[in-house]
Amino acid sequence: MTNRIVRRQAGLRLATLVILLGLTAVAGCGDGNDDAFSDCGNGVLDANEECDDGNREDGDACLSTCVIATCGDGFVDPAAEECDGTNFGGETCASLGLGGGGLACTGACGFDTTQCGGAPVPTATPGAVPTATPTAGGVPTATPTPGGGGPLCAGGELVRVSVALDAGGVGLAGVQLTLDYPASVEIPGSIDAPSVAERVTIIPSVGFMSVNDEDTQPDGVDDRLNVSVVSGTTFPDGAFADVDFDCVAGAAVPDAGAFTCVADGSDEFGGLVATTCALTVN
Repeated sequence: MTNRIVRRQAGLRLATLVILLGLTAVAGCGDGNDDAFSDCGNGVLDANEECDDGNREDGDACLSTCVIATCGDGFVDPAAEECDGTNFGGETCASLGLGGGGLACTGACGFDTTQCGGAPVPTATPGAVPTATPTAGGVPTATPTPGGGGPLCAGGELVRVSVALDAGGVGLAGVQLTLDYPASVEIPGSIDAPSVAERVTIIPSVGFMSVNDEDTQPDGVDDRLNVSVVSGTTFPDGAFADVDFDCVAGAAVPDAGAFTCVADGSDEFGGLVATTCALTVN
């Protein structure tokens, strides 16, 4: 009798365990509406995410699924692509000033205008168009507006901004540099993408560099590049970094006045050091 009672109690416990496991499995299945990317767009790189730029948009370097945009995904990343497959970002031969015809997209996600009907008409960005100033002889001469360096870019030309630091002779072991740049230039990618870091060259020997490109500023506000450097040894005043930008097609080549920089320096003990920066454009 005792053995039958024990076996019956064990059987009840086993049946109960099976029921609980079944309920757990059902609860784990969800209702089919679970979002694997529920944290996408919070600005934090979570598990299963390649990127997170703080939004759920497809028209930038990070797609709404928090996957890095690439050529061939069907979405246009304006910072690196003119088109993608059959997505021309709303552009046509006519909107490009090339008359009629059919616009196509190359395998490298650039416009193929061979089937368009006319020649492009360069259009300068606002604030970069030279203004005419009459001379004493009545013949106007072109006077570039501030931030415009002269000729218009065809697109893709490199604009190198060189940064020099002055810490009053105090050796620096750490620098946080903020470089604001105009809409007439751009860097492929955004945030801390490898394509951003590739455009920054630190001249002194350093142990660590972090780069962040804030290229989603509101209209009328310069985009911003943040560079942080930590060195195992101190480095002197003078040349600090070169940053290579792409000049936007139709925009005037910017001069140094179109960029601004702010530098915060620290010595080898972590103490703050008054530091200034100066820019030249090549």
